[in-house]
Amino acid sequence: MIDLGIYQTVDGKEYDCHFLPEERVAHAIGPLPEGNQIGNRDIAFEVHAENEQEAKQNLAKEIGSGHWA
Repeated sequence: MIDLGIYQTVDGKEYDCHFLPEERVAHAIGPLPEGNQIGNRDIAFEVHAENEQEAKQNLAKEIGSGHWA
């Protein structure tokens, strides 16, 4: 598993993103809790990707407007 980083939407939601090269899929986990809240988060988005760059592009497109933190 390759950590892609945190993607933050324009409305402030954050997603922890990972690429699984063996499976050719990328996951966005979240949205992440704000502040010191604790809790499990599920896979919010899953996309097909051949490499890390494609994983980041496809996740950003699927999640919506925002940026990589």
